[in-house]
This record gives sequence, structure tokens and C-alpha cells, in this order.
Amino acid sequence: MNKGILLYALNSEMDYVKLAVKLTERIKHYLNLPVTIITDSEDYLRKNYNIELFDSIIKRKDTTDQTKKFSDGHGFSERYVWKNSNRASAFEITPYEQTLVLDVDYVINSDFLLSVFNQNKEFLCFRKSCDLAGWRNTAEFEYLNQYSIPFYWATVFYFTKTKSNEIFFNLVEYIRDHWEYYRLIYQINDKKFRNDYAFSIAIHILNGTDVDLFDSTIAGKMFYTLDKDVLLKINKSSMTFLVEKEKVLGEFTGLRTTDLDVHVMNKFSLLRAYDEQ
Repeated sequence: MNKGILLYALNSEMDYVKLAVKLTERIKHYLNLPVTIITDSEDYLRKNYNIELFDSIIKRKDTTDQTKKFSDGHGFSERYVWKNSNRASAFEITPYEQTLVLDVDYVINSDFLLSVFNQNKEFLCFRKSCDLAGWRNTAEFEYLNQYSIPFYWATVFYFTKTKSNEIFFNLVEYIRDHWEYYRLIYQINDKKFRNDYAFSIAIHILNGTDVDLFDSTIAGKMFYTLDKDVLLKINKSSMTFLVEKEKVLGEFTGLRTTDLDVHVMNKFSLLRAYDEQ
């Protein structure tokens, strides 16, 4: 098959399968592309959802012992298992010649991402981003640290089945398997492996001393809200948020977006909003 989308839905206490199903419904509406889901919870998927949404289902486990704190605004947080270490497998397992990979907490509200399939590029991801709160320090999403290399997002990325991309994903896998070494070399304080970090390091290595030799970035910015913000409502193409106020703990400002794709890091509120559609 020529074009398609991969979604990773490896369940823990957080229901990533449900997020994947809801995202796929929006993909079908806005992008009209086949979707393959990679999951460790196929029985749960088949029992509770319409599997005809998916072009194919691929079983894959993640044996990571990583945990991460998930917040729901300022009032609630829990530490859950975080199965987030296998994006490097995308090259090996994709059934498509042109593949777009999305995190399942990325909400599609437009056909913007169709453009990646028409740019004659081997690899694309977001370099620039925009925090919808508008006031927070975003340095952590610009460079790995103040002395280090540019930050690239693994939330949304596109690739084709080429030799250079095979090298890239093999390198991402190698970085993951030797994370403590690369974390120290690149002075990353966070001990958790993150695909964003591994992508950024791999792009830096493959570029050598030349900027943008390997990678090409998706035009524009990736818009996001943090898990300190709350998604209230999703309509057909609009979303309503409460974003935290500057220097006022627990108070929020209302914000509405229209025809804008958004990475919603507060998965609790995203699940609630999907339930209330």
C-alpha cells in the first residue's frame, strides 16, 4: 500500500486504545487515509470498538519499566507505566511506502497533514512548536538544554522506505538501548527515555556539522497544551480549553481553537472530552 498512518496504542492504566480509536475517527473524516494500530491490547480493542476503522492491527509489546507522572490540571496527578520506547520499530513494521506516525493524544481538526505526502521528502517532523498558553518558558522544547542541540518532536513524523531512513531508525534504536550513555553525553537531566530526545540526537549525528542535511521539518508549528491545562470540549473542528494563568496557581483562561490540530498532553481531559462528544 502506498500511503497510511501508524498509531501506537500500548495500554497501561491510561487507555491509549480508546485514544487511538477516537483519533482514527477524526483521521477518517479529515485525512481519509488507512490507519494501522500497533497495540498490546488486541482483545480489548476487538471487544469494545469497531475494528473496521483500522486497515490492520499489529501486535507489539513494550517491556519498559518506565513510569511517568500524568496530571489533570493542577488538582490531580498519578504515576503510571509509560510504554513509550518503541517508535524506532515504525520503519520495520509499517505496511506503507509513505507513513505518517501520530501520537494518539494529537487531535486532528484539519487536513493540514496531508501536505507531508506531497513534498517529495524522505523524512519530516516538527522542529517549531507553540504553547497555546502563550506565556510559559518553552526552552525545553527548543533545545535539549541551554548548551545542547535542537529539539525535534517525535509526536508527528513522516517517513518513506529508504536506506537513509533505515539508518536513522536503527540509530534511534541504538540510542534507546544505550540511553544512559547518550543522556550523559548530551547533558540531559531527565533519566527517562523519550523518543523526542532520541530523534533529536539521531538527527544531530546524521547531520554531522551540516544543518538540515538529513532532516526536513514540517512547515509551520506544532500547537500543544500541557497537562496543567484542561480540555473541556471537542466539536467537529473546534476545541475549548482552560489554559493555566501566569503566576496564578489553579486559575485558568478560556481558549477556543478552530481548524487547528493540537497535541493535548492532558490525556485525562482528552478522554473526558471524547466521551462527551
